[in-house]
Amino acid sequence: KSGQKADTFDFLGFTHYCGKSKAGKFRVKRITSKKKMRSKVVKIKQWLRKSLTKPIVQLIKELNVKLQGHYNYYGITDNTPGIKKYAYIVRRALFRHINRRRQGKPCDFLKFEKLISKYPLATPRIRVSIY
Repeated sequence: KSGQKADTFDFLGFTHYCGKSKAGKFRVKRITSKKKMRSKVVKIKQWLRKSLTKPIVQLIKELNVKLQGHYNYYGITDNTPGIKKYAYIVRRALFRHINRRRQGKPCDFLKFEKLISKYPLATPRIRVSIY
């Protein structure tokens, strides 16, 4: 009311901040907390390291389960940038992981895209509309 912007706070893995709705009214918005994002990325990279010997089909299947769980929890209204960023980071980590597995010639991005089109990763979507 006083024209000042309220502070943000982290709760349950989200950073809550003040914003405006499309109609221009006050609304609390949420985005994935930087701290949680960092820890989730570290965990997924560690998991990829541990899964170095798994067949790619099984690896992508298990990765999709993990991604789906992340999207189900963090896929709320206003958090599209957060889940898309996570999807991008995981995709890049998977590309590096596949290159780490290959001893000979590394996998280029076109081959990786072909692999992903054959065995697609879960798509980031908003699952819950809280308004």
